[in-house]
Amino acid sequence: MITSAFAPGETHFGIDSPFLHDRVIAKDGAAYEKVYALMENALNKNMRVLELAAGTGIIALRIAGHVKSVEATDFSEKMITAAKRKPAPGNVNFAVADACALDYDDASFDAAIISNNIQ
Repeated sequence: MITSAFAPGETHFGIDSPFLHDRVIAKDGAAYEKVYALMENALNKNMRVLELAAGTGIIALRIAGHVKSVEATDFSEKMITAAKRKPAPGNVNFAVADACALDYDDASFDAAIISNNIQ
């Protein structure tokens, strides 16, 4: 249950809250470490990766050292603003984009990641 990430009396600030996003991921850190390991094993330094529903960029930043580039997108401007505030290597780009209406050329990416997408 998503609210279990909060102490009694805490409030959450909406489904597109950067605070909520990072808090939930931090709470389940061990599970995410396993997911990151799977991703890192499947990716390589020559790959261009598209991440959809990137939120605050946690995954994009984590995999950046394992790939050529990461285009991390999210529908929420709040999430992308929070992601852009984090230190990022030069091979990571954050952009507001609708996963159902992307404006990239065919074969622009070698892999795509979508995780934690709430519809």
